[in-house]
Amino acid sequence: MTASKENFMKLLKNDHPTWLGDPWDCYNPGAMARCFVTDAVTLMTGIQPGQVGVKNIWGVTMDWPADHPGAIPHVTDENKVIKDITNWQEYVHFPDLDHLPWEITDHMVPTIDRENKLVMVPSFVGMFEFSHFLM
Repeated sequence: MTASKENFMKLLKNDHPTWLGDPWDCYNPGAMARCFVTDAVTLMTGIQPGQVGVKNIWGVTMDWPADHPGAIPHVTDENKVIKDITNWQEYVHFPDLDHLPWEITDHMVPTIDRENKLVMVPSFVGMFEFSHFLM
């Protein structure tokens, strides 16, 4: 029988998967977020439930109202990162990724059966949404 990881990769490549089962089975078993490895960039958002007006590492002002499931950008003319889209390079400053606490992730990876399971680093915001946050 085909291992769940191998079968899932066949599905992604349109290479005739052997079976279609639990889509999460190919990921590491365990807690609710069994497939996620949290990365340092996501952890450095700097906001917790109930906080408002917190700037993240990109300079975006974020709010996380207590009754909401997650943080949302609070962009105004005064606090938007990109003031002039034609000169965005002057406003967008990439964080120094070398100095983020990557050791937080180091203890997660060895617990994953990398031969038989997949690992996912989640990104809950796409590039379009993220660019909207900056403006």
